[in-house]
Amino acid sequence: MPVRIYFRGLILFRFPQAGEPDAGKLVAEMISALPAPKKKKRTGQQDKQTTEERATRETAEDRARKDEHETEIQVATGADDFRNFALQEPGTRGPNSPSKGQTSDKDAEKRKALAPNRLPRKTRVEITVPGYERQRVRRAPSFWHHVPSIARLADIRDSDLRLTDPDDDYVRSTVVVNGGTVRVNDVVSWDTGFPLDGNVKDAPSAPADIKFMGADFRGHAANGCVVEFPDATRGVTIKSDEMEFGEPYLPVTRRNQLAPEKTVEIVIQNYEYQRAKPVPWGMDFQLMFRRLGYGPFAPTRLDREEMDRFAAAAKNSGFGEFLEEDMATLLRKGEWWPFPYIASNASLMPFSPLTALKGRPVCVPGT
Repeated sequence: MPVRIYFRGLILFRFPQAGEPDAGKLVAEMISALPAPKKKKRTGQQDKQTTEERATRETAEDRARKDEHETEIQVATGADDFRNFALQEPGTRGPNSPSKGQTSDKDAEKRKALAPNRLPRKTRVEITVPGYERQRVRRAPSFWHHVPSIARLADIRDSDLRLTDPDDDYVRSTVVVNGGTVRVNDVVSWDTGFPLDGNVKDAPSAPADIKFMGADFRGHAANGCVVEFPDATRGVTIKSDEMEFGEPYLPVTRRNQLAPEKTVEIVIQNYEYQRAKPVPWGMDFQLMFRRLGYGPFAPTRLDREEMDRFAAAAKNSGFGEFLEEDMATLLRKGEWWPFPYIASNASLMPFSPLTALKGRPVCVPGT
């Protein structure tokens, strides 16, 4: 039976070597901006605020939290149970534990919760597929081709920089996988209905060529990865220090609408707060450098020429408000680390329209 584990969002993949903790495994760190400091409530102040003042305060609070990411995990086995683990009564073994007056379900087609579950901050989750314990995680060619290397980007930007101590505060939660092969299953695409250079095109979303600000580094960047176990035989075990995941996950043996036949799928997402429309850049990518401890907090000044062109294009295409927000929170004082952006609509991969082939001549007349 196959097992697939999908990763989406702002995630730092680490591959510990022999002698290090979790050696041979995949360690996926869910990266997030630091939580906004909690403000003390002033007695009676909020009740006296006007509607306009309250809206202004709420907008400011939303912007302070906009770069925080939230991690969710979802498991699909083909069973149709939507129970939420967080609602389990204290003391139960897991979602398969029988209620009073009920007998335990010993069938292999166990019912598991399908609804996504939020991971509390600083949670560690261990995903184990029996039979792969002694096999190192393998990186497929697509992973090497499309997942950007933070070390390589840092070296391109400033080869004299040295690592300081890593900052664990930028790690919201951690997911450890014991084996399998990790590959890229999706690259960044763009809906051409949102203009990048003033032109709205009547074309589908297309893979986009990504440029990293301030670095000679571009191409098609990963938007999602999957770890695959093609020959799993005993399901999947998920353990956590903060949550109860219950017994091993086993797929149902019949065809269904929730998961591929005889397959267990796990989806792990780490996304920031969603705004009114997508933006053609990912400034939160800079948090990766801060997590790893590259240089001081803000090591290098912006390449003004490239940044000025980028800012002008963003404003001309209607993204000015979002750019100002991100520059206020992620580009303090114009200091930065490289971040990815889509240069223009010209960088989108062209599409071929559907064409009938039967009406074409076999040979050209006269030859």
